[in-house]
Amino acid sequence: MLTAIYSIAVTEVFRTLVYFIVHEPTRHAVIIDPGAQAERIAETVTAHEWTIDAVVLTHGHFDHFSAAAAMRERFQVPILAHSASAAYLGDPDLNLSARHGRPRTLDGVEFLAEGEELPFVQPMTVLHTPGHTNDSVTYYCEEAGAAIVGDTVYEGGPGLTIFPTGDERKLARSLAGKLLTLPGHTMLLSGHSLPISVRELQQAIA
Repeated sequence: MLTAIYSIAVTEVFRTLVYFIVHEPTRHAVIIDPGAQAERIAETVTAHEWTIDAVVLTHGHFDHFSAAAAMRERFQVPILAHSASAAYLGDPDLNLSARHGRPRTLDGVEFLAEGEELPFVQPMTVLHTPGHTNDSVTYYCEEAGAAIVGDTVYEGGPGLTIFPTGDERKLARSLAGKLLTLPGHTMLLSGHSLPISVRELQQAIA
């Protein structure tokens, strides 16, 4: 397998998993959801001797982007997110940072669209999977047999829809129309919990 996926847990308000999608032959990588502890993330990159190509976000909640600007500056790379993320990244109420006493925003982000292939050595497809938020996306890496789902799915099943713009019906459509169409063995890597396979997700919501 040419592509490997690594993760570390970082904590500010919430414990969030940061993922590294790595093309092993070249050691080039992307960082997904650097939510906190920028120095710890950078130390992980240095220890593995990875070359970072980009930072990508699954959605615009602050616990998934708070270290993104530091990563951009440190590695001189772009930050990528779905086009709908602009509303969240620019609004501390919508991205939930204000309610936790840490109002913050993120600008200068480049936007992705449904079906787009990320232009790096790691082949990943962007799947727009709204429900947890309107901007939620999944990054599907067929070669690794995995998808980074952010908060669209947790270990026990579907993600939460209790935050602003959360929508249970949209989430159900995202699961049925996108995630459950992936091969059953595909591992869904969540932002806050252990992974669950597509087959296990199907059983959880049956």
